[in-house]
Amino acid sequence: IEWLRLDQIRNGMAVPKLIGQQIYAKDAPLIRVCPASDLFMPKFMTEDLAELFGWLTAKPRAVFYSKTHNKAQVKRLQTLVLETFGEPCTVLPSQNLSLPKAVAQFVRMHVQGTAVPELVRKSPKNIQQAFLRALFDAKGKIENVVAPSKGLFGEGKLEGTCIQLASFRPGLIYGVKSLLEN
Repeated sequence: IEWLRLDQIRNGMAVPKLIGQQIYAKDAPLIRVCPASDLFMPKFMTEDLAELFGWLTAKPRAVFYSKTHNKAQVKRLQTLVLETFGEPCTVLPSQNLSLPKAVAQFVRMHVQGTAVPELVRKSPKNIQQAFLRALFDAKGKIENVVAPSKGLFGEGKLEGTCIQLASFRPGLIYGVKSLLEN
């Protein structure tokens, strides 16, 4: 790499960008606990809790709509809540899931839905990966893409796979970008 001063950079020059410092926490962060709760409350971030945070960041409400997700995802969410907090979700007559009240309060303290939770950002890589997996499961989309192409060797088509995460919350998208770049 040849170093240039900023005033020497011209339009069209390739400028390398340093992405990802590969810096992760060594230990999972401590969690603030809801004071008035008779539920078991986790003390440290775990992969299961990060996965639950991923689901609830994608769908930040106390009711989880089971009709829009496959049965395996709904079952996984029920299992995560039961194993992490020791209390089951309530299945409503509409077949939707409702989080226990203290769990919903705990989640509201740590997951705003507008950004990657601070506890996840300050966690080791495996916890960040669990959060991203759940977030993409709940809100992401994978598509096969075919696009026309003109190149050196004539016309053709490019085929590939496109991974998308859509949100009206820019803070969440930039936070996810930051986790992926690391």
